[in-house]
Amino acid sequence: MSYDGKHNEANGENNQDGPDYNYSWNCGAEGLTRKKAVLELRKNQMRNALFLLLLSQGVPCILAGDEFANSQKGNNNVYCQDNPIGWLNWRNLLKEQEMYQFVKQLIKFRKKYRLFHQEKELLGIDQSGCGMPDVSYHGEMAWRASTEVASRQIGIYYSSQDKEEADCFVAYNMHWLEHEFALPALKKGRKWYRAASTKEGILKDLVVLENQRNIELDEREIVVLVSGKGETVMKALQHLKTINHHKWLVCQGCFKVGLYKQGLLHDLSKYSPTEFLVGCKFYQGTRSPNNAEREVKGYSAAWLHHKGRNRHHYEYWLDYSTDLNEGIIGMKMPVRYVVEMLP
Repeated sequence: MSYDGKHNEANGENNQDGPDYNYSWNCGAEGLTRKKAVLELRKNQMRNALFLLLLSQGVPCILAGDEFANSQKGNNNVYCQDNPIGWLNWRNLLKEQEMYQFVKQLIKFRKKYRLFHQEKELLGIDQSGCGMPDVSYHGEMAWRASTEVASRQIGIYYSSQDKEEADCFVAYNMHWLEHEFALPALKKGRKWYRAASTKEGILKDLVVLENQRNIELDEREIVVLVSGKGETVMKALQHLKTINHHKWLVCQGCFKVGLYKQGLLHDLSKYSPTEFLVGCKFYQGTRSPNNAEREVKGYSAAWLHHKGRNRHHYEYWLDYSTDLNEGIIGMKMPVRYVVEMLP
């Protein structure tokens, strides 16, 4: 990503050794540079190259050091260089942690979706009678990929032969201009979700596309979409994941101090219809669904239900005072519930 041509002068053969076809672009400056725009473009192109490799069928082969942007200073034939030109500079692993973590997440992403590493050869036909070919190619129009030599964009649709498995669509735009891709229609009840991109990396949570027919890509960008069941189902799964994770953390904390029963029973009311259905409906991923419900209704039925059944909330211990002048006051909260609240 830093050199247009080979730089094998140090090999002592007048730069005649090594292949002349480098298949590389320096992004605007040959070799080392301080230009911010060039450096950012090089990082973008490195991520694109890794996407191309790790989302391809077969066995991906990464040259040692590529995961942290190792460079051989343009030398593509380092067989005779027993020196820093041919060595791996492991200090760059700390310097290029962002790239290193990106590669790790991308490998994990590849493993998660079987369609990117299938055992059988893809034939471009419907092999299981599901109504869709196992792989198909698309462009600015669905089912019509450009065959022009100068074309720099393509969409690849991997259709699962398993009804419960997610389909995958990878849009590649290697052009220096923005391009719009038409999306193939999914099976009834499913939607396209944004899962990864060159600029965003691997998304922690899937993001449903507002426009299910088209997607616009920035210049030199790759976007990965996966199919999922309707938004309501996705919200329910995300909400369930959130409350399970919270319960597990609290359970661990309670077990450490011997509060086994409280750990096991913590927040069980969140699984009741009164609370769980509200959580599914108003799930946003960035704040409590109860707050969203409160904004719509003026109160939260889920919270009123929750605080009246869980003693680790101080609101459970509020009551009217026997002194009418004091109004509502707090009762003494048992220590074990204070401890349960803290984890």
